[in-house]
Amino acid sequence: MKKIFILLGAFVGFISLYAQYNNRKEVQTGVQADKTTAAEREHVQAPQAGLAKKKEAQQQADEFDPEKRKKEVIDLIERGINYFKTHSIDQASSEFTHTKNFIKGELYLFVFDVQGTCLAHGNEAHFLWQNLYDLKDPFGTPIIRNIINKARDGGGWVTYTWRNATKLSYVQLVTKGEKDYVIGAGYYPHSKKDAVVNLVKGAVGLFKDAMKEGRPKEWAFAQMNYPGGQFTIGDLYVFAVDEKGIVAVQADTPGVVGIDWWDWQDARGKYVNQEIINRLKKTDEGIWVEYM
Repeated sequence: MKKIFILLGAFVGFISLYAQYNNRKEVQTGVQADKTTAAEREHVQAPQAGLAKKKEAQQQADEFDPEKRKKEVIDLIERGINYFKTHSIDQASSEFTHTKNFIKGELYLFVFDVQGTCLAHGNEAHFLWQNLYDLKDPFGTPIIRNIINKARDGGGWVTYTWRNATKLSYVQLVTKGEKDYVIGAGYYPHSKKDAVVNLVKGAVGLFKDAMKEGRPKEWAFAQMNYPGGQFTIGDLYVFAVDEKGIVAVQADTPGVVGIDWWDWQDARGKYVNQEIINRLKKTDEGIWVEYM
Protein backbone atom coordinates (compact mmCIF):
# COMPACT_ATOMS: atom_id res chain seq x y z
CA MET A 1 0.00 0.00 0.00
CA LYS A 2 1.31 3.41 -0.91
CA LYS A 3 1.53 6.24 1.57
CA ILE A 4 0.80 9.95 1.57
CA PHE A 5 2.82 12.83 2.83
CA ILE A 6 1.98 16.51 2.88
CA LEU A 7 4.62 19.21 2.71
CA LEU A 8 4.44 22.92 3.04
CA GLY A 9 7.11 25.50 3.04
CA ALA A 10 8.48 28.97 2.65
CA PHE A 11 11.78 28.81 0.88
CA VAL A 12 14.59 31.26 1.36
CA GLY A 13 18.15 29.99 1.41
CA PHE A 14 18.51 27.36 4.14
CA ILE A 15 15.33 25.36 4.51
CA SER A 16 13.64 23.48 7.29
CA LEU A 17 10.93 21.05 6.40
CA TYR A 18 7.92 20.17 8.50
CA ALA A 19 6.53 16.84 7.39
CA GLN A 20 3.41 15.01 8.41
CA TYR A 21 3.10 11.31 7.69
CA ASN A 22 -0.06 9.33 7.09
CA ASN A 23 0.27 5.60 6.49
CA ARG A 24 -3.17 5.12 4.99
CA LYS A 25 -2.94 7.35 1.96
CA GLU A 26 -2.00 6.67 -1.56
CA VAL A 27 0.04 9.73 -2.42
CA GLN A 28 1.80 12.61 -0.80
CA THR A 29 1.07 16.28 -0.90
CA GLY A 30 2.96 19.22 0.31
CA VAL A 31 3.88 22.81 0.06
CA GLN A 32 7.13 24.57 -0.44
CA ALA A 33 8.35 28.11 -0.85
CA ASP A 34 7.05 30.27 -3.65
CA LYS A 35 10.32 31.44 -4.81
CA THR A 36 12.38 28.55 -6.23
CA THR A 37 14.37 27.81 -9.30
CA ALA A 38 13.88 24.58 -11.23
CA ALA A 39 16.82 23.05 -9.39
CA GLU A 40 15.49 24.10 -6.00
CA ARG A 41 12.06 22.69 -6.76
CA GLU A 42 13.55 19.23 -7.06
CA HIS A 43 13.39 18.82 -3.29
CA VAL A 44 9.65 18.37 -3.71
CA GLN A 45 10.31 14.84 -4.89
CA ALA A 46 10.17 13.24 -1.44
CA PRO A 47 7.16 11.03 -0.67
CA GLN A 48 6.02 12.64 2.50
CA ALA A 49 3.88 15.39 3.96
CA GLY A 50 5.35 18.49 5.31
CA LEU A 51 6.15 22.17 5.25
CA ALA A 52 9.35 23.79 4.20
CA LYS A 53 10.50 27.07 5.56
CA LYS A 54 13.85 28.65 5.96
CA LYS A 55 15.82 27.92 9.08
CA GLU A 56 15.92 31.51 10.17
CA ALA A 57 12.15 31.80 9.90
CA GLN A 58 11.66 28.68 11.98
CA GLN A 59 14.15 29.62 14.69
CA GLN A 60 12.88 33.16 14.97
CA ALA A 61 9.23 32.63 14.08
CA ASP A 62 8.13 34.11 17.39
CA GLU A 63 10.67 36.94 17.16
CA PHE A 64 9.63 38.37 13.82
CA ASP A 65 11.11 41.86 13.54
CA PRO A 66 9.02 44.02 11.18
CA GLU A 67 11.40 46.97 11.39
CA LYS A 68 14.33 44.79 10.35
CA ARG A 69 12.32 43.39 7.46
CA LYS A 70 11.29 46.86 6.35
CA LYS A 71 14.93 47.92 6.31
CA GLU A 72 15.81 44.87 4.22
CA VAL A 73 13.10 45.82 1.74
CA ILE A 74 14.32 49.40 1.44
CA ASP A 75 17.96 48.32 1.13
CA LEU A 76 17.03 45.95 -1.70
CA ILE A 77 15.12 48.69 -3.50
CA GLU A 78 18.02 51.11 -3.18
CA ARG A 79 20.34 48.53 -4.71
CA GLY A 80 17.82 47.98 -7.47
CA ILE A 81 17.47 51.68 -8.18
CA ASN A 82 21.23 52.07 -8.48
CA TYR A 83 21.37 49.19 -10.94
CA PHE A 84 18.33 50.44 -12.85
CA LYS A 85 19.85 53.89 -13.32
CA THR A 86 23.19 52.58 -14.59
CA HIS A 87 21.96 49.85 -16.94
CA SER A 88 19.49 49.57 -19.79
CA ILE A 89 15.85 48.69 -19.22
CA ASP A 90 16.40 45.28 -20.82
CA GLN A 91 19.41 44.57 -18.62
CA ALA A 92 17.55 45.56 -15.46
CA SER A 93 14.50 43.56 -16.49
CA SER A 94 16.59 40.44 -17.02
CA GLU A 95 18.63 40.93 -13.85
CA PHE A 96 15.63 41.51 -11.60
CA THR A 97 13.48 38.78 -13.17
CA HIS A 98 15.77 35.97 -14.26
CA THR A 99 18.63 35.97 -11.74
CA LYS A 100 18.90 35.76 -7.96
CA ASN A 101 21.09 38.82 -7.65
CA PHE A 102 18.19 40.92 -6.43
CA ILE A 103 16.36 38.28 -4.44
CA LYS A 104 16.79 37.96 -0.71
CA GLY A 105 14.68 35.26 0.82
CA GLU A 106 11.04 36.14 0.15
CA LEU A 107 12.06 39.61 -1.04
CA TYR A 108 12.29 40.43 -4.73
CA LEU A 109 11.97 43.49 -6.95
CA PHE A 110 9.23 44.53 -9.34
CA VAL A 111 9.26 47.38 -11.86
CA PHE A 112 6.33 49.06 -13.65
CA ASP A 113 6.08 52.02 -15.92
CA VAL A 114 3.49 54.60 -14.86
CA GLN A 115 0.98 53.20 -17.35
CA GLY A 116 1.02 49.90 -15.46
CA THR A 117 3.14 47.73 -17.75
CA CYS A 118 5.33 45.26 -15.87
CA LEU A 119 8.99 45.56 -16.85
CA ALA A 120 10.45 43.24 -14.20
CA HIS A 121 9.15 40.85 -11.57
CA GLY A 122 11.36 38.66 -9.44
CA ASN A 123 8.61 36.18 -8.61
CA GLU A 124 6.12 36.20 -11.49
CA ALA A 125 8.07 36.24 -14.76
CA HIS A 126 4.87 35.69 -16.74
CA PHE A 127 3.79 39.23 -15.81
CA LEU A 128 6.52 40.72 -18.01
CA TRP A 129 5.24 43.20 -20.61
CA GLN A 130 1.64 42.82 -19.43
CA ASN A 131 -0.33 45.90 -18.53
CA LEU A 132 -1.65 45.28 -15.02
CA TYR A 133 -2.92 48.75 -14.26
CA ASP A 134 -6.43 47.45 -13.48
CA LEU A 135 -5.30 44.39 -11.49
CA LYS A 136 -7.26 44.11 -8.23
CA ASP A 137 -6.90 41.93 -5.15
CA PRO A 138 -9.83 39.78 -3.91
CA PHE A 139 -11.19 42.76 -1.96
CA GLY A 140 -11.27 45.03 -4.99
CA THR A 141 -8.15 47.02 -4.12
CA PRO A 142 -6.50 48.25 -7.34
CA ILE A 143 -3.00 46.97 -6.59
CA ILE A 144 -0.90 48.45 -9.40
CA ARG A 145 -2.86 51.68 -9.56
CA ASN A 146 -2.27 52.27 -5.85
CA ILE A 147 1.41 51.38 -6.20
CA ILE A 148 1.84 53.91 -9.00
CA ASN A 149 -0.09 56.62 -7.14
CA LYS A 150 1.95 56.08 -3.97
CA ALA A 151 5.20 56.32 -5.92
CA ARG A 152 4.06 59.51 -7.61
CA ASP A 153 3.15 60.97 -4.22
CA GLY A 154 6.71 60.60 -2.99
CA GLY A 155 6.90 56.87 -2.39
CA GLY A 156 6.15 54.76 0.65
CA TRP A 157 4.30 51.67 1.85
CA VAL A 158 1.29 50.11 0.15
CA THR A 159 -0.92 47.36 1.63
CA TYR A 160 -2.85 44.83 -0.44
CA THR A 161 -3.71 41.13 -0.62
CA TRP A 162 -1.40 38.92 -2.64
CA ARG A 163 -1.67 35.14 -2.94
CA ASN A 164 -4.31 35.02 -0.19
CA ALA A 165 -2.18 36.94 2.32
CA THR A 166 -1.70 40.55 3.36
CA LYS A 167 1.42 42.05 1.83
CA LEU A 168 3.26 45.31 2.48
CA SER A 169 5.30 46.78 -0.36
CA TYR A 170 7.56 49.80 -0.44
CA VAL A 171 7.64 51.67 -3.76
CA GLN A 172 9.64 54.54 -5.20
CA LEU A 173 9.44 56.58 -8.39
CA VAL A 174 12.56 56.53 -10.54
CA THR A 175 13.18 58.75 -13.54
CA LYS A 176 15.27 57.36 -16.37
CA GLY A 177 15.71 59.50 -19.44
CA GLU A 178 12.45 61.36 -19.77
CA LYS A 179 10.25 58.59 -18.38
CA ASP A 180 9.11 57.64 -14.89
CA TYR A 181 9.13 54.12 -13.50
CA VAL A 182 8.12 52.51 -10.22
CA ILE A 183 10.45 50.13 -8.39
CA GLY A 184 9.23 48.22 -5.38
CA ALA A 185 9.55 45.20 -3.12
CA GLY A 186 7.41 43.78 -0.34
CA TYR A 187 7.03 41.24 2.43
CA TYR A 188 4.39 39.32 4.35
CA PRO A 189 4.14 40.91 7.81
CA HIS A 190 3.63 37.78 9.86
CA SER A 191 5.40 34.71 11.19
CA LYS A 192 5.17 31.63 8.98
CA LYS A 193 5.47 28.94 11.63
CA ASP A 194 1.77 28.57 12.39
CA ALA A 195 0.80 29.21 8.77
CA VAL A 196 3.06 26.38 7.63
CA VAL A 197 1.61 23.87 10.08
CA ASN A 198 -1.99 24.91 9.48
CA LEU A 199 -1.66 24.82 5.72
CA VAL A 200 -0.21 21.32 5.65
CA LYS A 201 -2.81 20.07 8.11
CA GLY A 202 -5.52 21.58 5.96
CA ALA A 203 -4.20 19.76 2.90
CA VAL A 204 -4.00 16.49 4.81
CA GLY A 205 -7.54 17.00 6.09
CA LEU A 206 -8.87 17.68 2.61
CA PHE A 207 -7.27 14.51 1.29
CA LYS A 208 -8.62 12.40 4.15
CA ASP A 209 -12.12 13.78 3.69
CA ALA A 210 -11.99 13.10 -0.04
CA MET A 211 -11.00 9.48 0.58
CA LYS A 212 -13.78 9.01 3.16
CA GLU A 213 -16.33 10.40 0.72
CA GLY A 214 -15.16 8.01 -1.97
CA ARG A 215 -13.81 10.73 -4.24
CA PRO A 216 -10.83 9.95 -6.47
CA LYS A 217 -7.49 11.27 -5.25
CA GLU A 218 -7.31 13.38 -8.41
CA TRP A 219 -10.23 15.41 -7.09
CA ALA A 220 -8.32 16.31 -3.93
CA PHE A 221 -5.22 17.18 -5.94
CA ALA A 222 -7.24 19.41 -8.23
CA GLN A 223 -8.26 21.52 -5.21
CA MET A 224 -4.60 22.04 -4.33
CA ASN A 225 -2.99 22.19 -7.72
CA TYR A 226 -3.32 25.72 -8.99
CA PRO A 227 -1.66 29.08 -8.22
CA GLY A 228 -3.65 31.47 -6.09
CA GLY A 229 -5.94 28.80 -4.67
CA GLN A 230 -6.75 28.07 -1.04
CA PHE A 231 -3.51 26.12 -0.64
CA THR A 232 -1.25 29.02 -1.52
CA ILE A 233 -0.70 31.62 1.18
CA GLY A 234 1.86 34.28 0.45
CA ASP A 235 5.04 32.46 -0.51
CA LEU A 236 3.78 29.11 0.78
CA TYR A 237 2.15 26.51 -1.41
CA VAL A 238 1.23 22.84 -1.32
CA PHE A 239 2.98 20.12 -3.28
CA ALA A 240 2.48 16.35 -3.32
CA VAL A 241 4.52 13.38 -4.44
CA ASP A 242 3.92 9.64 -4.24
CA GLU A 243 6.26 7.24 -2.46
CA LYS A 244 8.35 6.91 -5.61
CA GLY A 245 8.86 10.64 -5.89
CA ILE A 246 6.42 11.37 -8.71
CA VAL A 247 4.89 14.82 -8.37
CA ALA A 248 1.11 14.80 -7.91
CA VAL A 249 0.65 18.44 -6.85
CA GLN A 250 2.74 21.57 -7.26
CA ALA A 251 0.46 24.48 -6.55
CA ASP A 252 2.71 27.21 -7.92
CA THR A 253 3.73 25.36 -11.10
CA PRO A 254 1.24 22.55 -11.88
CA GLY A 255 3.06 21.90 -15.14
CA VAL A 256 5.62 19.76 -13.30
CA VAL A 257 3.03 17.18 -12.22
CA GLY A 258 4.21 13.73 -13.24
CA ILE A 259 7.94 14.46 -12.98
CA ASP A 260 10.16 12.16 -10.91
CA TRP A 261 11.98 14.13 -8.18
CA TRP A 262 12.98 11.26 -5.93
CA ASP A 263 16.79 11.39 -6.19
CA TRP A 264 17.27 15.08 -5.53
CA GLN A 265 20.28 16.01 -3.34
CA ASP A 266 20.88 19.30 -1.57
CA ALA A 267 24.08 21.33 -1.76
CA ARG A 268 25.73 19.03 0.77
CA GLY A 269 24.85 15.86 -1.07
CA LYS A 270 22.06 14.83 1.30
CA TYR A 271 19.23 12.78 -0.19
CA VAL A 272 16.66 14.97 1.48
CA ASN A 273 13.49 13.18 0.49
CA GLN A 274 14.84 9.77 1.33
CA GLU A 275 15.80 10.97 4.80
CA ILE A 276 12.37 12.46 5.33
CA ILE A 277 10.59 9.28 4.24
CA ASN A 278 12.65 7.12 6.57
CA ARG A 279 12.02 9.40 9.53
CA LEU A 280 8.32 9.76 8.84
CA LYS A 281 7.86 6.00 8.76
CA LYS A 282 8.93 5.94 12.41
CA THR A 283 6.49 8.54 13.72
CA ASP A 284 2.87 9.64 13.47
CA GLU A 285 3.79 13.26 14.15
CA GLY A 286 5.23 16.01 12.01
CA ILE A 287 8.97 16.54 11.76
CA TRP A 288 11.35 19.33 10.81
CA VAL A 289 14.17 18.59 8.40
CA GLU A 290 16.99 20.99 7.55
CA TYR A 291 18.70 21.10 4.19
CA MET A 292 20.42 23.50 1.85
